[in-house]
Amino acid sequence: MSLRQWIIICSLLLSTLALTAQEPEPKKEKPPPGLVEVRFHDDSVMKLQLKEEKLEIATQFGVLQVPLSKVQRMELGIRLPEELARKIDAAIADLAAEDNKKREAAQTYLLEQKVRSVPALQAAAKSSKPDDARRAKEILAKLQEQLGEEQLNVRTTDVIHTDDSKIVGRISLNVFKVYSEPFGDLNLKVAYVRSLRAVGTEDPQPINVLPDPGNLSNYRHMIGQVMHFRVTGAAQGSLWGTDTYTSDSLLAAAAVHCGIVRPGQAGIVKVQIIQSPPGFQGSTRNGLTSSDYGVYGGAYKVLR
Repeated sequence: MSLRQWIIICSLLLSTLALTAQEPEPKKEKPPPGLVEVRFHDDSVMKLQLKEEKLEIATQFGVLQVPLSKVQRMELGIRLPEELARKIDAAIADLAAEDNKKREAAQTYLLEQKVRSVPALQAAAKSSKPDDARRAKEILAKLQEQLGEEQLNVRTTDVIHTDDSKIVGRISLNVFKVYSEPFGDLNLKVAYVRSLRAVGTEDPQPINVLPDPGNLSNYRHMIGQVMHFRVTGAAQGSLWGTDTYTSDSLLAAAAVHCGIVRPGQAGIVKVQIIQSPPGFQGSTRNGLTSSDYGVYGGAYKVLR
């Protein structure tokens, strides 16, 4: 190849690179207005389209009306459906029953309701009757072991975040009007919703984020502790359990198994150290298979 031909080829390559560099990046499509990710109290998540135009929020400074288009996310205080509230009140009353089996059944029911039973238990723990207060405190202690202290700080107010403000109060709606492509128009009971985030906005980042520990064996004695770790999803690794894993399970693999991140994707995983259950159930999810295991000396739960 002659020097002249070489110069021509180099010029053509440089011109191509220059044109490529000038090409504008494709614009990201904005999500439809009102499209939100709804997280329920059982940790399930759905994408729905809110049909409300504004929220009416009762605050200590009066009632505010906020256009829904300005809302980035909401954390909702606890609300109990009327029927569930009646059942919890009945179980609280049964804690004072003379029949031992009735008391045990009430305790089991209140433990099953988890955070929903906390406000009633906290009120019962202040009873002037020593036995009633003691039983309520014992159940609260068991719930704290299961859920951690963070989840026992039950909030009754709602927190609404816009792009430039945070509003604390109580949303007046009991039902959100929503649309779901598979199911059409629906009425979503606010009592079943834990949080709501507009699609296209980022989740707030926790302040104390720790580096990937590999597994959580060194944390297994910190029962109830909630922590955040920054991990890069692993496509393989030792893994026992589903959502709740043995403490020696690889956290980066558990994060992929739970759908928090994809293999090779970095993200923040929220976990809680819990008492080991009687056994761990394996499953296949998101391209990873975890194994069954019996009793183990430590466990953690991936939170969402």
